[in-house]
Amino acid sequence: MVKSTTDFAERNSEQITNVTRKITNATRTGVDWVQELTEQNIRQAQAMVITTRKVADDLWEQGSTIRQHSFAVAEATLSNTLDFLQKLSRLKELRELTLIQSAFVTSGSGTWRGRERAGANDSAGYRQDRAEGQRDDKRRAPEI
Repeated sequence: MVKSTTDFAERNSEQITNVTRKITNATRTGVDWVQELTEQNIRQAQAMVITTRKVADDLWEQGSTIRQHSFAVAEATLSNTLDFLQKLSRLKELRELTLIQSAFVTSGSGTWRGRERAGANDSAGYRQDRAEGQRDDKRRAPEI
């Protein structure tokens, strides 16, 4: 009986050792998996922060460009209006009114056309600069 009790204890000890090894291996695998998943999530979060920052910068630049164009058009319109009023105040004959009015309308529409062209050129240049920046970003982007 001593032999069978000893055998029983040895078997139980071996089984406990094997189960402990399996649990330890499973735990290591689980911990490794969680670490890998966490690192991947961190990389993705970093990439998202970089992308969000770039989008915010782009929106800021576009808003700044729109603001600049709006003020330029407002200044040109105000200048044309003041010129028109000054010419109107010096009007001597009624037939000059049509000439002054025609000049005013032409200068106003020229201001708009000039600003539209400038805006189109600026936005085309902006799109080209942005595309070049994105190509540079792709070269430097962290792998996810």
